[in-house]
Amino acid sequence: HAFAVCIRTGNQDEASFCPFTLREVSVLSELALGHLRYVFDRCTAPVKLPA
Repeated sequence: HAFAVCIRTGNQDEASFCPFTLREVSVLSELALGHLRYVFDRCTAPVKLPA
């Protein structure tokens, strides 16, 4: 949706900048979610110490 809005403006710089921004946001959100999931798994998983 955001991509279509940027293209509709007709601003060439904005149109070319939008896909990069969306990809960056996607990557950052993936990293953030992955990190949170890692921390959550570490905190909730039972601690298994080697015998």
